[in-house]
Amino acid sequence: MPARLPNSIKSWFIVGVTGAALITAGAATAAGGPGGGGGGGGGAKVPVGVVAAPPAATGGGAGAVNALMSPTVPLTAVGGANEDPTAPGSATLAVGTLRVTPARGLAAGITNMDPARYPVGCLATFTINGAVSSAAITLAVAPAVGTSAGAHAPAAALGTNHVALDITCATCTTVKGVVVSGTHQTHWVGTI
Repeated sequence: MPARLPNSIKSWFIVGVTGAALITAGAATAAGGPGGGGGGGGGAKVPVGVVAAPPAATGGGAGAVNALMSPTVPLTAVGGANEDPTAPGSATLAVGTLRVTPARGLAAGITNMDPARYPVGCLATFTINGAVSSAAITLAVAPAVGTSAGAHAPAAALGTNHVALDITCATCTTVKGVVVSGTHQTHWVGTI
């Protein structure tokens, strides 16, 4: 008769398998797979050699749940109404993430954003379960690159936490002595 596994190994296995399933489903959704891309099945335009950053599948105890957010409409090339915010040279895409842990509640965020289009100090608007809050964009923490934004809130029951992330930044840059201004937007939604 085989020996029974200790509870800590059982918990790790459940979290690892659940996290892997969420990562697989979330990455397919973010890349425009079945049901993904936010509309028309077009999905996000993914640069060659760049992959969506999976949410952390470990840590937070056995009750940690992770998910990727989807763009509200298919992401367009830089300059469109809903841009891919990924920083140039980033090894992973900038994708909205959601995480629920029993001790810390709900965390929503995005990292690996282009600091030229989404600079430090610009505001990200999070709508979490109907409550609207703003968070200033900050420098990303290594190993991420570029800029990031995040918010925390109390978590409702799993499957009922609805989050929208909207970022609109007006930027001015100088190109060959000419000031070029623009508005850059990225919009994400998710449920966990």
